Amino acid sequence: MVTYEIRQAVRTVRKYWHIVVYSSEIERVARMSYDEFIKNNPEEYFELIRVEHTESCLEFTVRQTPPEQIARIARMVEKVEI
Repeated sequence: MVTYEIRQAVRTVRKYWHIVVYSSEIERVARMSYDEFIKNNPEEYFELIRVEHTESCLEFTVRQTPPEQIARIARMVEKVEI
């Protein structure tokens, strides 16, 4: 999944960092919003960033079907006539 973020530079006397001021999954919308931000705040610093999110399954649990449930499903299948 990809999202687009607009980040604004924030400063204090000793520290400098960026905060996310806008986020969108659509690049065109993010670019239009970025243009508005820089137009309305010409002295501020903004960045338009593409952020790629990835997910990886590290482990999973296999669930066993209990024998009672298997028997109930088998009875249900026997009742259905094809």
